[in-house]
Amino acid sequence: MQADKLATEKKVIIFPNPTNGIVRILYHNLPVKKDLSITVYSELGQMLREVHSHTAINELNLASFPQGMYYIRITIDDVSITKYIIKATSGNYYSR
Repeated sequence: MQADKLATEKKVIIFPNPTNGIVRILYHNLPVKKDLSITVYSELGQMLREVHSHTAINELNLASFPQGMYYIRITIDDVSITKYIIKATSGNYYSR
């Protein structure tokens, strides 16, 4: 099971980080065979949102959340990984 988790961790990418709202999720050649769930937790571990699907979820809207750090747990079939995302104030991070 540990090898599955490491392989999944490398194949799932969440961006942009930091974000001001919409987070995109890429699953590099990672098929969802049965079930997918995404759970968003506050920095203190409080569950804030949970989404379930039988197909890949490619976007997550965090626009209504206050700025701060959030943990995103993605479970694909029976393998879970956790990534973090920074929710910042609105603005364009890539231009001056």
